Amino acid sequence: VLECMMGAVNAREPALPARLTTSINKHAGRLELVRARLVANQNEMDVEPISARESHMMLGLARANCVLRFPESAEHMERGSSVGVEVLRWS
Repeated sequence: VLECMMGAVNAREPALPARLTTSINKHAGRLELVRARLVANQNEMDVEPISARESHMMLGLARANCVLRFPESAEHMERGSSVGVEVLRWS
């Protein structure tokens, strides 16, 4: 957001495809950006959600190197699903 406000064009990088290493759940009705770790595994990328997902848990944010988009309409994402992740530049 800050980069866009400063005039950057296309500041947001495209989502990378990755395979979810564990199933996750949430309540439907809102988009969640889940903190996660992106790990190279042979010819593909795996993404492992950080278990500390509540907003006040800063250690989970410090350990994350990406976020995965958990769609607004979904309540469950199954292990092995293909998901889009956005790499965090500070990692």
